[in-house]
Amino acid sequence: MKMRRKPRAERATGAKGKHRLKRGLLVALAIFVFFCVVGAIAGGGTSQDTSPTVQPTQVSQEAPSTGTLALTASSDQSFDATGAKAWATVTNEDGEAQTIELSFSGDVTKDIDAGTYTVAPASRYLLAADGTLIESDSSATVNLDNGASANADVSYTASNLSAMSDADIDAAIESAASFMSQHMDASEVDSLKAGALAKKPAPQPAGPLKAHFIDVGQGDSEFIELPDGKTLLIDGGPTDAGEKVLSYIKDLGYSRIDYVVATHPHEDHIGGLTTVISSLDVGELWAPDASTNTETFENFLDAIESRGIETHGASAGKSIGDSDLYSIQILGPQGGASYDDLNDASAIVLLTYGQNRFLFTGDASSSLISQACNTHVDVLKVGHHGSRTSTNAALATSLSPTYAVISYGIGNSYGHPTQEALDALSGTTVYGTGVNGTVTIESDGTSLSASAEKDGTVVAGDTDSGSEPSDSTGAAATGAAAAGATGSQTAAGDGSDPTVYTTKTGGKYHREGCQYLRKSKIPISLSEAKAQGLEPCSKCHPPT
Repeated sequence: MKMRRKPRAERATGAKGKHRLKRGLLVALAIFVFFCVVGAIAGGGTSQDTSPTVQPTQVSQEAPSTGTLALTASSDQSFDATGAKAWATVTNEDGEAQTIELSFSGDVTKDIDAGTYTVAPASRYLLAADGTLIESDSSATVNLDNGASANADVSYTASNLSAMSDADIDAAIESAASFMSQHMDASEVDSLKAGALAKKPAPQPAGPLKAHFIDVGQGDSEFIELPDGKTLLIDGGPTDAGEKVLSYIKDLGYSRIDYVVATHPHEDHIGGLTTVISSLDVGELWAPDASTNTETFENFLDAIESRGIETHGASAGKSIGDSDLYSIQILGPQGGASYDDLNDASAIVLLTYGQNRFLFTGDASSSLISQACNTHVDVLKVGHHGSRTSTNAALATSLSPTYAVISYGIGNSYGHPTQEALDALSGTTVYGTGVNGTVTIESDGTSLSASAEKDGTVVAGDTDSGSEPSDSTGAAATGAAAAGATGSQTAAGDGSDPTVYTTKTGGKYHREGCQYLRKSKIPISLSEAKAQGLEPCSKCHPPT
């Protein structure tokens, strides 16, 4: 059977439809391609425009966090630095430190974290290659930025051995060797140490020791020129003598006192010290654990504090200074002891130079002096201005001094020095500041020589009160070793029958100024007091 064909017109219409579809697809494809190209171009443009803002962030994240520190050891050219070694301590802000070996011939570089560092010598003293003792106390602060470099120098100089004591040189060499042995071979360090010891200057002949017993009136002050050039001051006299003591020391050519000893807090011993320590450089101050409530003592403490003076407790068994030439030993008071009489809290000092011995006793009583020292001394600073309470025959015999110096004021109301003390010192050459002025005793370690401003013979005073002058405020002594007696004793003609005092109801007699005389005060002669059976006061210790 044959298929029937479509008419011509129908065939034409179908052909046109196919053509339109084909053309539409082509147009759609062209539009799609166009937008793709435009999108690609637009995308590429956006990437190029934004890349500069992204790139710096990327660089910052990759920046280094370390820098380079260059360290150098330099010298003053006064020693051979060839082959010498040095070390620096580099410390960051957190206190973390590292030790880095340096070179005298060039920089040593280290890469370390960025930050702030302190660069200092790892050891103050070192030994150079030729055995010279060298030192440095230089210090530098270094700021190290990311990727940057910084320099720090540790400068060394040869130590001035002539300005150092023999003991200080030995200590410095030992310190250098101890440090270097941690970083070097022990045998090499031993060789350097031996070379350094060989370079020590020959010991200089020791100078003389001169003890000056300064005339301060009714008080005590001794200035000692030590054989190594250092100085010692024991007490400064009463307040009104401060300027005299200061001038005396300055006239000898000194602006510094290495050691000051305040034997006890009575005004006639520490009053002048306030002026002296306020005007001169003081190394150390030694004082016993004793105090008063007086204005003088408060002024003394204020002067110490204002000058920032290093203070030490003076008690038996301690030593002042460190010298191979001499020794300064504290023999009393006993540590922790309490005394009814402030005088007995006095620092007792023994100064030994070669074969010669000087004993300084403050105002301590004879029994305490005897406990502290009971063998021969060449020079005795007589205790308590020549009071009978500090010097008796037994003590004088055991000490058997060649020279004795009594510090007192002419016409004092205490009867110092007493006949009892002078009798005990018979056979000893006795000087007194009251009649002889300032007394100087010089020692070469073997022999002694004495001189005084004035000629004269020491004689006994009118009375022996044995008391201690009160402070200008009139306040009574207090504290761990407070004395109960202040004030003065009324002299009675030739001193054969001194005046004492009693109360309306009391069974004891007292010296003037005793605290028990506040309500009533009846003068009476000593002989009458004894005839009435009155007992001496145990606080103010009147004459007996």
